[in-house]
Amino acid sequence: MRPRLTSLWQHWLRHPHARPLFPTCWSFLKFALVFFALAWVSHWLSERGVFRLTEAQVQAALDIAQHARPAPLVPEIVVVPITKEDLSQYFGDQITAENLLPVLTMLDVLQARTVVVDLDTSGPGFRNKAVPPLSHALVVWAHGAVLTNKHI
Repeated sequence: MRPRLTSLWQHWLRHPHARPLFPTCWSFLKFALVFFALAWVSHWLSERGVFRLTEAQVQAALDIAQHARPAPLVPEIVVVPITKEDLSQYFGDQITAENLLPVLTMLDVLQARTVVVDLDTSGPGFRNKAVPPLSHALVVWAHGAVLTNKHI
């Protein structure tokens, strides 16, 4: 025996006391009309970029996610900040290509994988100076990096 249309949902959910989701065809048509109107409006708005995130919004979301679960410290990473005393003692008060490139070569000999250099290399002391061929180290020029984790 086939159940009647008004009791189809009652039969499907196996609850004889429950009311059907759409008791009449008119209620189903109203639901479908509202559903498709909302789908069309959301598609129209997304075509115009309303739901796109800006770069600042994405960065803010990433910052929130990173603060909630900060990255673990890796013991193989060594951060060496150069203080004013180090600058005057090892580099003669100014870091130039002539005194930086031997340091990069020495780090390559020590088998460093990546060396991040946080310097402004746009000055005349670095122009037309090529980094010597390195076999292990990859040099990343990152002027403007900020050390945020003070206990490193």
